[in-house]
Amino acid sequence: MTKLKTFRRISVFFSIASLTVIPLAGCNSNTAKPPGVINVSKNANSSLNNQSGNNESHVTRKVSNKRASQIKTKLTTTGLTIAQENRLPGTTAWRITRPAHGRIQGYASLDSVNQGGKLTFYVSTWYTGTLYNIKIFRMGYYQGKGGRLMKTTPLLKSRAQGWWNSKSGGHHLPQQKNPKGFLHLNWKPSYQLKVPPSWVSGYYLALLTDAHGYQSYIPFIVRSDTQPHEFLVDVPVNTWQAYNYWGDWSFYGHYAKTTRKQKGYAGNNAIEVSFNRPYSADNGAGLTFLEYPTVYWMEKEGYNVSYTTSVALDEGTTQWTPKGFISVGHDEYWTGKMRNRVTHMLNSGVNLAFLGANDMYWKVRYSDNHRTLIGYRWESKRDPLRGTPEQTGGWRYIGNPESTLLGQMYQGQPRGDNATWSDPNWIVSDPSNWLYKGLHVYKGEAVRNIIGWEYDSALSSTYSRKALHNKNDVIISASPVIDRAYKNKKEYMTTSIYKAKSGAYVFDAGTTWWGYGLSNPMHYQIYEGIAMKKPDYVSPSPIIQGVTRNLLNRFMEPAAKV
Repeated sequence: MTKLKTFRRISVFFSIASLTVIPLAGCNSNTAKPPGVINVSKNANSSLNNQSGNNESHVTRKVSNKRASQIKTKLTTTGLTIAQENRLPGTTAWRITRPAHGRIQGYASLDSVNQGGKLTFYVSTWYTGTLYNIKIFRMGYYQGKGGRLMKTTPLLKSRAQGWWNSKSGGHHLPQQKNPKGFLHLNWKPSYQLKVPPSWVSGYYLALLTDAHGYQSYIPFIVRSDTQPHEFLVDVPVNTWQAYNYWGDWSFYGHYAKTTRKQKGYAGNNAIEVSFNRPYSADNGAGLTFLEYPTVYWMEKEGYNVSYTTSVALDEGTTQWTPKGFISVGHDEYWTGKMRNRVTHMLNSGVNLAFLGANDMYWKVRYSDNHRTLIGYRWESKRDPLRGTPEQTGGWRYIGNPESTLLGQMYQGQPRGDNATWSDPNWIVSDPSNWLYKGLHVYKGEAVRNIIGWEYDSALSSTYSRKALHNKNDVIISASPVIDRAYKNKKEYMTTSIYKAKSGAYVFDAGTTWWGYGLSNPMHYQIYEGIAMKKPDYVSPSPIIQGVTRNLLNRFMEPAAKV
């Protein structure tokens, strides 16, 4: 994001999750009321116990899905294909019905875990001894219901280890010694989850529900490090953490302790943020639901996808080579190792798709075994590692602009129409391009409201050089916008694709709303941080779906070197 920009909150409910309390022991509905439990009725306990929770199903069903038959995926030794997984019974029980607002909150010991691995949840509630349980859901299509229940824990007893919400601030939290508000929690463990080898790679939500029905999420990703898939999807947890205000401070500012108003950057922001804390956005889900429409659509289509994260990409956990690497959502924060690995993929013939915008803008690094994210950003001159390969700051400002890989670069923020609650339209520029094959589009045809709060451009008038760097670059959409971040100048949002020397393609959607053109299962309208239920605002588009389908289908073909 640029220095002038005002962050447009992208998560929908933005209900702030609370601190997690550690369960002392498992208990069942017959357990006597423990000391310190506040108003826990028998009915409330029964309500928790009666929430059905079957563990993972290992049933393999015949898949009739046409898309699944086209991609001809094989059943791996660790579980089901994406198409088979999504044929299993789904549920909408993952949706929160009573946001906790701090009453129960938690975080995980890891942002992702390999199949067969373990991770620990750290939970806090307002009062020690509060009863709660955890339901684990895998997120996907599942007949349109969006999730599948994988596991339900027995009743657990919590510890009060501190809590936070945006309105009242932090309570019983450790002293923040860093003047920039760095908060690294050290709660006692609440529950350890052993992930069965059969659990399919994907987005998972741990739904915390206390005895009064208050709920929040802990998100995590299950990886498949050794089983090959056609596509590897990068979940941008670095960006999740950069925008995480839990405890008051993020890379984008902080909450004033007295007024509880946000103070934006520069100068009022953190330079280090910790993964050892709950997420403030979407009841603890982080930015999951910005990426979810893309995930929902890919799994509905039956694409053979596996998931990784920013951290796992940096660590290099994946031991196989995909045909396509897919970045989803708002993949803004990249380490040097992340970028080097993806560049190596491209040079080896792996296709790249960036289905968002403002990707690979900031360079960051980790410390504390990947549990702390460091980014000096606009204060790069203060970075003690300045002048070394680990220096943080804007990629374009330290001599390696994102366009050398993406083909274009972040430009700014388009001005929406406050009267109609609309964002700019995405315009077809070259209907003869193979990405439009079978879509019967015409030049100038518009897709409504798909240009989100940030956009990329290959036709920038702000920067001295063109973002496009390769003679093979092709612009398939050039859409006029008024950029509010640059004194309302007229600019162009572009969607582009180029073919690298390896024969692999690099596609950049150039808009943060691309996923909502694929699906909108939550029926979200998001404008300036306001969640409004207007399904016609960002409706799925057959054009955006068709372009993405043509792109991913081409990715599965053998690459021809340039």
